[in-house]
Amino acid sequence: MMKVLAVLVLVVVGVYCEETCLRACQLINDPVCATYTKTYGNECMMKADACEMAKKGFSLVKKPAAGECSCLRACTFIYKPVCANDGNTYNSECLMGSESCKQGKFLEVVHEGECNKAE
Repeated sequence: MMKVLAVLVLVVVGVYCEETCLRACQLINDPVCATYTKTYGNECMMKADACEMAKKGFSLVKKPAAGECSCLRACTFIYKPVCANDGNTYNSECLMGSESCKQGKFLEVVHEGECNKAE
């Protein structure tokens, strides 16, 4: 009976940890560049954020290039505005991505065209 109870407790704790995305990451500085051009202190920290983003339907993976991300982008000057999830209009999706990197926050296109004042 005690073994069954111990297994049940472990399963419940395991499920709870999975749902909350808790990770005990070491404070080792080994920078990792991930999708959405965000630099994490190490791969463990990136995986913790990836878990949270997966709950929102986004995929976060490590980029092949080692080390910190670069925000440098070769964007064209073609005006093709997009409205991002921060309520701001960007002249193009490329420029939105560059700004996302510089600010260190996740931006995505809500719709093409300029944002409405109410957004």
